[in-house]
Amino acid sequence: HHEVKLGELMSEAGLPVVVVNSVPGPGGSVGEALGMHPDVDIVSFTGSTEVGRLCLEYSARSNLKKVVLELGGKSPFVLLEDFTDFAFAAQFAASAAFWNMGENCTGNSRIILPPRHKDAFIEALKNELRNWKMGDPLDPENVLGSMVSEGQFRTVMDYINKGKAGGARAIIGGGPASDLGSGLFIPPTVFGDMKPSHTIAREEIFGLYLNTIYMGNNSSGVGAAARSYFCASTEALSLAQVASLPALPVSPRNNPYKYPETMRECRNLVLRRMADMDFVSPDAARAAQAIPVDRT
Repeated sequence: HHEVKLGELMSEAGLPVVVVNSVPGPGGSVGEALGMHPDVDIVSFTGSTEVGRLCLEYSARSNLKKVVLELGGKSPFVLLEDFTDFAFAAQFAASAAFWNMGENCTGNSRIILPPRHKDAFIEALKNELRNWKMGDPLDPENVLGSMVSEGQFRTVMDYINKGKAGGARAIIGGGPASDLGSGLFIPPTVFGDMKPSHTIAREEIFGLYLNTIYMGNNSSGVGAAARSYFCASTEALSLAQVASLPALPVSPRNNPYKYPETMRECRNLVLRRMADMDFVSPDAARAAQAIPVDRT
């Protein structure tokens, strides 16, 4: 319903109907119709790899329209050997993996770290996750809500059961939140003793799910990071890198939308990239960067 509401808001704002249209419906009918239509010049799709292949197929069978795809993600978070601020690393890792209920294609759902750091890091992660209260997603006191659908709930539980059957050990979570009633709640789950070749270490799960992979050294950690069909983004922490980072909020206790300075930096970076790629003119990008940013 978000797309329909967005269309309503655009109409209320005075945007002509011919500019933006919201067409709700199942992908098997509406998606195929758009993908095959000769008057559609470009299709942008975010979702599964299987449907991404269909988008390319529709393009090939119709007018060779341009196709932009953002597909599966199984991105790594690499904790390098020299980094020992485990509280910071745990905040960073939890935020990278669990925001938006883990239903995020760029989520860093694989933690790769040296064996000698695992106990301290896991303890810090447990402490961090105590701040991630789960419950009614409409209650602002809660950081985590339910799965988006019953189907996704079953999918995540199937992967958790696959992990246990494959010998992985659930060191945090590992099942539904029975104390929250009959809702589709699965608390953050973290598996240890994970091999990079394991199914749950390679396939996208799209839930509150992390697996830890222990590396022998920095080189083997980078190698483990690359062993996945999907890698939409990569995060790594080392002393040298963190020393150069600005003090940006990374915890759910520090909502980044409370920080106009952070928002302005992110917005201006995107605008500069858009100008570099000729999506907007340099003059338009500069004008947009001059607009003040506040919490609204």
